[in-house]
Amino acid sequence: MAKQSDKHGIVWKKRILVPLWIVRIIIMLFLIVVYSLAVKMIHDNHEEGLRAPGTGTVIVFMLFIVAVLLADVLAIVMFMRDALGPNTFLILNSFQTGFWTGVLILDFVAIGRGANAVGIGFTIFVYLTFLALFVYAIINYRRSKKHAQRGNYGPAHNPLAPTPGHQNAYAPPYAGATPYGQQNTAYASGGGSHELNQNPQQYYGNAPPYGGQFAGATQYGGGAGGAAGDYYHQEPAKPAHMV
Repeated sequence: MAKQSDKHGIVWKKRILVPLWIVRIIIMLFLIVVYSLAVKMIHDNHEEGLRAPGTGTVIVFMLFIVAVLLADVLAIVMFMRDALGPNTFLILNSFQTGFWTGVLILDFVAIGRGANAVGIGFTIFVYLTFLALFVYAIINYRRSKKHAQRGNYGPAHNPLAPTPGHQNAYAPPYAGATPYGQQNTAYASGGGSHELNQNPQQYYGNAPPYGGQFAGATQYGGGAGGAAGDYYHQEPAKPAHMV
């Protein structure tokens, strides 16, 4: 049986969470009761007003166990309210697993120094219950990251689009030119042809009127084109063999 978290795109599986939560809570309650009785017995075996050796260490250890238990309770409450996120779940399990990793290391160190190894099996069992949910938290965290990145594509780069803060990236080639991207390429008749029609002398100077320069060439026998006219008026010469 699973419970879907639409916000983060992951599935919380009750068949994994609930059994491990139950086992861990029972173990933590059992340890709290045991260490509370141990502190009371240590205190009763010593004279009134004197602090028994090792009592402070036991109390600190018991406070950490209470904190681990409260972390599980907080995760359960958030799970029931659909507010349990992968980041929060990973942080809580990191703290819990880190604490029991330290306890396991201290037990191995104590055994190496000659302490009794009877309780090491129980410590390993408790550690595995926390390690299992820690691995599950890492898996869901990675899934949520992939879900968040899925479908988020950036827009294609347009080199002609103006960049914010760099509107003048393409400077005009000369002063007073229209900025790049705002030039109008539509044809518009200028005023040059109008000026040409109004004052042709300004553009052509003292050029002879049309037809005056080559008028003689079109007349037979007159003006500068007389030679050409004579050529066309003369009869063609006969070849020598036809005389």
